Amino acid sequence: MKSIQPVSVYQPGIASLNPPTAQATSFDVTIINDNLVDMCQMYFELYDDSGGRVYYGNTSIVGDDYANWNGNNDYPYQYIAKLFSLTILE
Repeated sequence: MKSIQPVSVYQPGIASLNPPTAQATSFDVTIINDNLVDMCQMYFELYDDSGGRVYYGNTSIVGDDYANWNGNNDYPYQYIAKLFSLTILE
């Protein structure tokens, strides 16, 4: 899990929120499939301060992005952060 600069996340279908957003302050990435050649599928979740999940989804690393991974354990986090304009706090 990585802490991030707080970001507003849209919460579709939650009528009790006005506007329907939540603040994400951390995120996690789980690799769900990696062919060890040129493609990796990941599941990611964004959490609020209390640990509640506020957003989730799937994405893939392919092509040059996969080749650039080079075994770096932080790369999936960096990839998701770049994809969704998240700032990881060190």
